[in-house]
Amino acid sequence: MKGKIHVTIPKILFLSDVDISTPGGAQESMKILMEELGESFEFYLIGPSGKQINKRHRVLNVYKDFIVRGKGPLELMNLTKDLSNEIKKVNPDIIHVQMPSTLVLLNLLFSIGLLSKNVEIVYTDRGVYGKYGKITTLSVNSIIKKANKIVTTTYVNKNNYTELYKDYEKHSRKFEVIYNTAGKIFDSYVDEKSKEIRAKYHIKEKQFVVGFCGRYNEQKNWPLTKEIIETYAKDTNIKFIIVLGSDGTQQNYKDATEYIDSLKGKVGSNKILSFIDITNKEMAELYYAMDCFILTSKWESFGRTAVEAMARKNAVIGTGVDGLSEVIGNKQYIFNTAEEAVNIVDSIMNSREKLIESKEYFYNRYHSLFGYRINIQKYKKLYREILSGIV
Repeated sequence: MKGKIHVTIPKILFLSDVDISTPGGAQESMKILMEELGESFEFYLIGPSGKQINKRHRVLNVYKDFIVRGKGPLELMNLTKDLSNEIKKVNPDIIHVQMPSTLVLLNLLFSIGLLSKNVEIVYTDRGVYGKYGKITTLSVNSIIKKANKIVTTTYVNKNNYTELYKDYEKHSRKFEVIYNTAGKIFDSYVDEKSKEIRAKYHIKEKQFVVGFCGRYNEQKNWPLTKEIIETYAKDTNIKFIIVLGSDGTQQNYKDATEYIDSLKGKVGSNKILSFIDITNKEMAELYYAMDCFILTSKWESFGRTAVEAMARKNAVIGTGVDGLSEVIGNKQYIFNTAEEAVNIVDSIMNSREKLIESKEYFYNRYHSLFGYRINIQKYKKLYREILSGIV
């Protein structure tokens, strides 16, 4: 009788700055890769307090988060020791980090000898290189020398490295662009859903619906959103959907609620459909009710919500910042002031032909560049190349 052949499945470890259930691009990306590539790789996750999502999720409940800023020397020392112990238990083939604080901690572990130099490293930069603080920038520059691959989510951010990182030419082969994706739930479109969701929220058949979605913080520039909406105070043909995400604190939730109340006070509650802290599934449905989606961000490394909106056949317009302009891909949908945004909205709203053309452009753009399977296959290829020694 022949003996059994044991095949070792490569281990890939993710590190998360915050509870994995917290909304965010990095968290969603980790969950997508763990779910879809689980047959090819054995995924592990180490994170701070929160609910364990599977048996390979190591939760260090003694820490609210892994954010370095604000932690004293003793707490930081304990955190690096605990993190090192958990990494040793996993004994990963690849560590894939894509959040700033765990990047800093990873560098710290390397520098004090608590992490094997034989482990392969992938770093996905989901921010904007050149706009980080001093410590994060030093950590990024340091990890470039140790990593097998540096992934950026746009060519704009890759170009930032070309221009600002002094040793780029020496490490240029490590850099690769892999666009974000919206996730599996967005890869299929059901025509009947648009009418169904609009009826659910009592939206008139010919009413033009504009959506906004994002965390309630400075980055998303909600004062600019307010300025755009107030322009249409007397226009009965337009309705707005506002979806805000809080940071989990009572104060931020209160501020978000007051912001929505102030909007309704300016333009009337009948013009605003508002939501705070809804699920991804609920958001995926809400996009069906929209004709146009707007991002008013002050900075935006990618713009995940823009891609989600594209997948639901929304016309998408946004500020000309960082990677967002690359994601949108056409200057006629880019603005920098409320007046410019209103002009674009009017051109789409007042022309049926322009509306159809815009919706089709963005829907096709999603499936050609940002589709779920494209993202999955690129990361699968990247991991296999690293494990085979190609990179």
